[in-house]
Amino acid sequence: MILQFLLVCLGASAGGVQALKDFFGHVPANSGIAYVVILHLSPDYDSQLTAELQAVCALAVSKATEKVQVEPDYAYMVPPNGSLK
Repeated sequence: MILQFLLVCLGASAGGVQALKDFFGHVPANSGIAYVVILHLSPDYDSQLTAELQAVCALAVSKATEKVQVEPDYAYMVPPNGSLK
């Protein structure tokens, strides 16, 4: 499959949450870009990153817990010990 839009993937450690919030706070709702975020956390940790980013982000933010069709103007959070296929 060839994407007809940009796909930006961001990775960070747990210490990078504030930087991600700052970044997504400046992303416009109609950027035409899809974002994937992978946060390095313990698999046992219940991350609240999806809710935290949705509070500051103009895009729709969702946790990628199952196979999804990646679309522009969305941010997808890969959960700890998860993968995006």
